[in-house]
Amino acid sequence: MVGLSREDARQVAEISAELDTIRIGARSAIDDVLPAARRLLDVEIMSVYSLVESSTGWLFERLVQDGQLGRSSRFWEAVAWAFTSVDTLFYDPRSPAVEMRNRVVESTAWIDRKVPETWLQSRLCRDVFEPSHMEHHKQLRALVCNDNEMLGWFGAITPGPVVPRHYRVLSALVPAMQHRLVAERRLGDACRTRDALERALD
Repeated sequence: MVGLSREDARQVAEISAELDTIRIGARSAIDDVLPAARRLLDVEIMSVYSLVESSTGWLFERLVQDGQLGRSSRFWEAVAWAFTSVDTLFYDPRSPAVEMRNRVVESTAWIDRKVPETWLQSRLCRDVFEPSHMEHHKQLRALVCNDNEMLGWFGAITPGPVVPRHYRVLSALVPAMQHRLVAERRLGDACRTRDALERALD
């Protein structure tokens, strides 16, 4: 793995192998690998979430997190509330821009690149991160996509600093997370098709 130390490459390979393994009847491997990913990156929170559109806005279809603040239901309830409007987000969860797909960025810096202080003045920062005193935290993330379809937000929230190693390690984990999310989406679609067929036959 280009740019990774031998130890980082070993741990990335272990996490990737776990994500590639599907155990019927067991919980998703995504739940199991986040603690190891958080330790590897040495960050405060690791999270994976997926959104689904409803009549009232965007809802969590999946929310997995590891880390002390990541266990705060109040924080994630605020995130869910902010997602009631796509205007709150800085990406389109229906189909992210090509340059955002499967690419690791530090999103607060990315947001401020066009207009300085955009992040600190945003509704998402004001209503979600400021109450938790996390407005200056770094958000290192990838919008994991299959073609133009967004499968999930995968990344870390941490006080910082974010260094090049963080980008290299998280980037190395993105392909395995993408493969896992694609596989779980297909399994879910297959189960829904089977259930619909059984109901039709009944």
